[in-house]
Amino acid sequence: MAYAIERVAEDEAASERVEVEWAATSWTSLLSSSGGPIELSMVDGSRVSGQLTDTGDSWGLIVSGDQFVLVGLQHVASIAGASSVVPRPGLSSRGVGWVFRRWARMRSGVSVRLVSGDRLHGTVGQVLADAVQLVVDLESPRRVIIPTAAIVCASGDPFSD
Repeated sequence: MAYAIERVAEDEAASERVEVEWAATSWTSLLSSSGGPIELSMVDGSRVSGQLTDTGDSWGLIVSGDQFVLVGLQHVASIAGASSVVPRPGLSSRGVGWVFRRWARMRSGVSVRLVSGDRLHGTVGQVLADAVQLVVDLESPRRVIIPTAAIVCASGDPFSD
C-alpha cells in the first residue's frame, strides 16, 4: 500500500514537472525544435509550408519547394505540424538581416509580402539594422526601404551556410 501511494506521488510530481516545462516554453522554441514539415498560417491569410531550417528571435526560414521562405514570426497566426515535439531552446543568434544579406550576395530575386497587403519583387540592395532596401523590378528600377517588422514573409533562392 505504501509503495502504491509513493508511486502515485512520484507520478504526480513528474506530471507537474512536465506541466511547468511546457508552461515555460514559448511557441517559437517549440517551432524551432520541430523536426517534420510544418504549415504556418500568416496574418495576411497566406500559408507557408515546408521544413523549418533555421530560426532567430523574430524570424524563421522554411524550405518550401525550390525556395527559401523567410517568415516574420510576429505575423504567424497559427502553426500545424509542430505539436508532437519536445520543447527545447533552439533559436539562432543571427538576426533577420543575415538571410537578406545572403540573398543580396547571390543577387537572388526576392518576393516580399507586406502587412499592408502589398507584394513586391526585386533584388536586395542594402540591409540595414531594421530594414531592407529592395530594388524593385520595374521598367526603371526604384529602391524601396522596407522595415523588417512590416515583412510577413519573403521568398528567394535557397542558399547554404
